Amino acid sequence: MRRTLFILIAVLVVPGLLAVAALLMNSPAFAPFVGLQQSGVGFAMGNSRVDASYGYFGNGDRLAFAIIRIYPPGATQLEMLDDQLVDYNSGGVPLVRGKDGKMQFVALDGMAYLIDDDGVSRYPIEMDEHTDTVGLTRCNTKAEMEAYLRKFSP
Repeated sequence: MRRTLFILIAVLVVPGLLAVAALLMNSPAFAPFVGLQQSGVGFAMGNSRVDASYGYFGNGDRLAFAIIRIYPPGATQLEMLDDQLVDYNSGGVPLVRGKDGKMQFVALDGMAYLIDDDGVSRYPIEMDEHTDTVGLTRCNTKAEMEAYLRKFSP
């Protein structure tokens, strides 16, 4: 009898727990603990340098966040490393300068942060990490980037 009960529990309960765990691992609420992956790319936009960083869960079908940092022409490596608007060294989830002037963790629910010396602009997005982000590298101005991000507004 005990053996039958054990087998029944193993067959019914364990797969259910594994399914729940798989769902939770792809939830932004658990990002500090499991599953958040990041990628990035740097490219030129006219005389400016752009660094883009993407955070996503699972296989990258949906971005948790995008940080697009436009540095002014002539920005030195030291100036870029001493950036006061974005911080990638915060222990996993990056920080950006909030509207109140304080550094805040990026939202993990599909938010793009377009950052230049004028400040931080926020755009809600539904993008994937595979192909949708490539269009940003083809933009020639900040205005083109803003228009591109708006295409992915939910």
